[in-house]
Order: sequence, then structure tokens, then C-alpha cells
Amino acid sequence: KARRMLAAAPARIRRAVDRAVEQEAHLCRKEIVQGLTSGSPGGKRLAPLAASTLATRRARGMRGTKPLIARGDLRRSITVRRTPGGVFVGILRSARSRDGERLVDIARVHEFGKVVVYRMNDKARRAVAMMMRAAGVEPSGPGSKNGIVVNKIPARPFLGPVFAKLEKGAPARVFGRVVRLLAKGK
Repeated sequence: KARRMLAAAPARIRRAVDRAVEQEAHLCRKEIVQGLTSGSPGGKRLAPLAASTLATRRARGMRGTKPLIARGDLRRSITVRRTPGGVFVGILRSARSRDGERLVDIARVHEFGKVVVYRMNDKARRAVAMMMRAAGVEPSGPGSKNGIVVNKIPARPFLGPVFAKLEKGAPARVFGRVVRLLAKGK
């Protein structure tokens, strides 16, 4: 009986470790989703939305005012997936928004920020100003002969702060789960 138990031990331990790591991944996903909902992933407050962003959302018929939650596509795309080397937590490359945009690209922009430069002619500039006025925001900023508009999307990290917060206690949590799973005989 002892030989059988010892022979089966490595497989039991491997299953317990795999299950414990997957449970940790689900905890991480839960924290990311709650952080997006509260506006403070990992306890770090997200930068508020610019008035122009809120105006654009209103013009598109969106009522949301929270950073990173226009319709919830990004929040819903946070996934836990088993891989041969462990567990993946994040946004899959195949994830798409309702509009067909790649959510991994959107997540990258928000995690790290981005500077966008537009070259606008007078007609485009008038159209943007009209849209902003219709949404209740008076356009501001310097005009230019070249029609260059620089839009800075600030970094609003929502994955990194959660990973940093959870990594401190992860080994102890996973070890505790492994012990509990082995004690239950699973």
C-alpha cells in the first residue's frame, strides 16, 4: 500500500499544483475585473477621462463615464486559459469588440499610453468642432496652418498593478492551496 501511495504521489502533487495555480489565475482575473469596475486596478486610481473623450462618447450614444469602460468589451475579454506551460491571464489576441476591433491592441494602448498625431484639413477641423459643440464641449487649443492635432492617450495600466499587487503573496497562497487540495485527497 505504501509503494502504491508513493508511486501515485507525483501525479497527485502535479494535479494539486496545477489546480492551485489555476485558482490563483482566477483570483487574478477577478481582481482585474473588479479594478476596472471600481476604477482602481491594484489599488491605483485610473486617470479620469478628458472632456473631449466624454463628448465623443456622448456623440456616439454611449453613457459611460468610467475610464476603460465604454461598453464593457475590454472588461468581458479578460480570460483565464490553461497553457502547456501554466496558465494565461489576460486578453487573447483573438478577442474582438462588438465593432470588430482587436481588444489586445486596445488593451496595449491603455496599459502603456499612446500619442496620436492627426493631420486635419479645415473641413475635418470644422466637423470635429461641430461634433464637440453638439456634445456640449467647447473646442479649445491652438489652431495651426498644417492642421496637426496631437492627442495623448495617457497610460491607464489595469493589468500590471494587479499582477504586482498579487505577486507578493502568490507563492504562499498557491502553497496553501496545494496543501489543502492534497489533504482533501484531490
